[in-house]
Amino acid sequence: MIQFFRHIRQTLLAENKFSKYLLYAVGEIVLVVIGILIALQINNWNESRKSDVLRKTYEKSLSEELKADLRQLASLDSMFSAREKTIQDYFDHFNTVTSNLDTLKMKMDQLRTSKNTFNSTAYTIEDLITTGNLALFEKEKKEAILTLRNTHEKNTYYEQITINTLMNKEELFIANTDLAFDLERSLSEHAEVRNWKDDLASRQYRLLHNYLSSTVNLYKAQEIFNERVRKDTEILLALLE
Repeated sequence: MIQFFRHIRQTLLAENKFSKYLLYAVGEIVLVVIGILIALQINNWNESRKSDVLRKTYEKSLSEELKADLRQLASLDSMFSAREKTIQDYFDHFNTVTSNLDTLKMKMDQLRTSKNTFNSTAYTIEDLITTGNLALFEKEKKEAILTLRNTHEKNTYYEQITINTLMNKEELFIANTDLAFDLERSLSEHAEVRNWKDDLASRQYRLLHNYLSSTVNLYKAQEIFNERVRKDTEILLALLE
């Protein structure tokens, strides 16, 4: 093809047809420019197609992660509710006028106060931000992703503060009991705290009740924190699907 165009140029120059040669040269330049534009357009289309495929891959992964987060939140709701009930049952019995110590001790043994936190599995969000691929998303989805990430960070911060406060009360209660005896590593309870469960006016009961009350406060706070996460998660999920 190049040889063909070169032959035409040489023929026109040999025949001294400069005006026709000039017209031909302009036409050749136009063809080259058109070819370049077509190539650029094809390249842009390919890049756009690749970006679209990548964005859809991100959306699919993120949707699956968000659904897993919602299942985790539902599980935590049930867990917190069940644990709150064990604490309330204990206080209900403690507050009865004819409180039976054996029953109270049984209720104490049934207490469930472990601390569980929400841990998002939406790792795609961090990937999008660190790689800069968040730019692949339209404005509304981008803002929803950033809003959810901000909610995660704020909730984690305030939840940890609440847990730290609770841990202080738990440590204070434990420090005033005989942990070795409670864990059956010691055969006899230390004299300073011996049989404290038989004295409803003991210091240990007050410390235990402070700890249990703070535990309920934690569960209530976590329910509020998790509801914020659930709301922002559902908003983003609706945009992705």
